[in-house]
Amino acid sequence: ELVWAAYESFEHGHIIWRDDTREIYILYDDSSYELYKDTWQEGDPVNIPGTPPPGLFAPVRGFGNLYANQPHLQERLGWATATEVGYTMTVETVPGGSGRYRGASTFFTLPDNRVVSLYPFSSTWRLFP
Repeated sequence: ELVWAAYESFEHGHIIWRDDTREIYILYDDSSYELYKDTWQEGDPVNIPGTPPPGLFAPVRGFGNLYANQPHLQERLGWATATEVGYTMTVETVPGGSGRYRGASTFFTLPDNRVVSLYPFSSTWRLFP
């Protein structure tokens, strides 16, 4: 399935947004991840404390809203290393699990076509070249 998405790289991870589900994935460098609903609406103010060092960036729009309202993201991710980019993401959800461990594995592409695999039971992710 092809969906519109946005991507931004950070000092210690990545943020990805999916248009179809309005979900934001926070992928940390330690291979853990978090999932949030995107609650930002066009025109909502984004007030991020502090100023990024030269060569780094503060996230904007929905990424900035989440970053401003979840202070632990600032601590764990650091500042953005590039500005947000939009792209067409390929997504595949594979049903899985058994017994009390029901769930699905999700695979999606980054702008450079590398594939991210999310492991929901352990809240971890892996990148495939």
